[in-house]
Amino acid sequence: MKKFLTVVLLVVTCCVIFSGCSKAKKVESPEFDERFLILNDTNNDMDGYRQIIVDRETGVMYLFMGKGYKGGLTVMVDAEGNPLIYGGEYGE
Repeated sequence: MKKFLTVVLLVVTCCVIFSGCSKAKKVESPEFDERFLILNDTNNDMDGYRQIIVDRETGVMYLFMGKGYKGGLTVMVDAEGNPLIYGGEYGE
């Protein structure tokens, strides 16, 4: 009985260890590409990745940060708390 429990525990441990070893995949989307512009795309295995994204319709800038399967998106704001508006070209 102890051998059986040991084998089950070993199998479960291996499944947990190997299930989290893949990298997140970047998915291309035509709707996203038409609406949003990615200004800065930084990828570092230690720190994760960062993107500055601009909404082409409103000009509002967003910061996306992620690492592995975790991530977060927030509006970038100025000192008064107003959304930052992109002032550059929206080149294709």
